[in-house]
Amino acid sequence: FENKRTDSSVLRRVRLIQRSSGGSGTFSPRRLSIPLEVGVLKSGQSSTVLLGLEFAEKSDKDKVFLAKLEVKSDRGTNAVEIRPPLAETILPLRMKRSEFVAAASRLQGTTQRTVSSFALKAAGSKSVQQIHATLPAVVVKSANLYPIDNNNLSWKSDNSCDFSGKLPASTTPVFVTINADPGSGTGSVVVLCDNLMTANSLADYLKKSVQG
Repeated sequence: FENKRTDSSVLRRVRLIQRSSGGSGTFSPRRLSIPLEVGVLKSGQSSTVLLGLEFAEKSDKDKVFLAKLEVKSDRGTNAVEIRPPLAETILPLRMKRSEFVAAASRLQGTTQRTVSSFALKAAGSKSVQQIHATLPAVVVKSANLYPIDNNNLSWKSDNSCDFSGKLPASTTPVFVTINADPGSGTGSVVVLCDNLMTANSLADYLKKSVQG
């Protein structure tokens, strides 16, 4: 919670309330762990709280999980919706390098391979090279994927890094390769999966994640 009011007023009794369940085609949480009420937030002040969501269902579709909440205070109510992306519900798949190469080689058809290009840009005091160095860690923070080569979050000599996972409902394997040039910052996200809709969704999500 953060008090961003422009009139410098204080917010009191800031709390989360669960709203009605999701609409058609979505799954609502089976269980919520609602944080305790924050008594007072002065102007510009913030408070970090932890919200727990547990869904009973499994799905290979993106953004079908929906939690509807309200943020209440003495100043009013604001509606909030939380939709966990598929990338966060994917299950990590532990693999050796040889297993990854063999499995990925069998998923090179036009309906199995999705490529999304990106370009890194310097941000603040960070150069393109510095941002490039952190990308493998950014991927595993953004998506529940397993980094090939025993959790080695670093680039290979060809400036690529590989990850594996499986879809939560069907357990269909998903393979991801990130390529990026540390000099120019140009690169691509390659997603291999028998589920093309999932591959497209994951490639778009990872592209946005690595570009910041």
